[in-house]
Amino acid sequence: KVARMRAASPRGESRRWALRSVLCKSNDDVRQEAFVMQLLRVLDGAFPPPLRLRPYAVLPTGRACGLIETVVGARSVDHAKRRAPRGRSSLPDIFEARWGADAGALARARAAFLHSVAAYSIASYLLGIRDRHNGNLLLADDGAIVHIDFGFALGLAPGGRAGPETSAPFKLTAEMVQVIGGPESDAFREELPRLCTLALRAARLRARALLALVEVMSLRPSLRCLVGAGSRPLDGLRERLMLDVPDDELPARVQALVDRSYCALGPGAYDRYQQLRNGIRA
Repeated sequence: KVARMRAASPRGESRRWALRSVLCKSNDDVRQEAFVMQLLRVLDGAFPPPLRLRPYAVLPTGRACGLIETVVGARSVDHAKRRAPRGRSSLPDIFEARWGADAGALARARAAFLHSVAAYSIASYLLGIRDRHNGNLLLADDGAIVHIDFGFALGLAPGGRAGPETSAPFKLTAEMVQVIGGPESDAFREELPRLCTLALRAARLRARALLALVEVMSLRPSLRCLVGAGSRPLDGLRERLMLDVPDDELPARVQALVDRSYCALGPGAYDRYQQLRNGIRA
């Protein structure tokens, strides 16, 4: 498609020519989506390999409309579960069905999943991103997880500050852990905490940029996550960055975050609510 449209374009010879797929969104304020994406880009620039985020372009064109780049080659976890055979719709089953014919391909897909889960876990924790049901989690064609839709962030959550998701730092379900090897695997017990610690260390190095963006947007707040919140979004981000925690204590702090998140009741209850209320597969 890209080659065909480039050949037909009068500017197709330009080195800067590119084709992007976008959604045209209306009746929704996408300015908050654009702001959270700015914060994610700061983190993406800070995180070293193999940590992986997938920022995408967001262009507000008004107070209730805008353009949002689609993540090409990715489908929601909800979509993948719907298409799976009955009784074979768990995430581990989906990985086996898609990549299991080749042991090397399956190992690479699981590694991509692990690296992206670690990166998005810390990003979600720092930015207070909520509403993480399986309609807002995409599975890319290489096995990586990609988060979309950031209408709830920086303290704003479905159900308010006492909403079910707020009981856990980030979403880490039993299915997600099974994909990377299970709760007794080295990948879960050692590699995931190590990668999350690496991500938090990198984020602390960009703390000034993250805090400055939130502080500037809080001066005359117009985003849902900032209006009427006072200093809570900024104070919460500063606290989650753990800037007063010595570097050698970070691994223990991160391990505690992983332990609190794994199979937490709140996110699980929110998934069940979304399935009952909106038909989104848990």
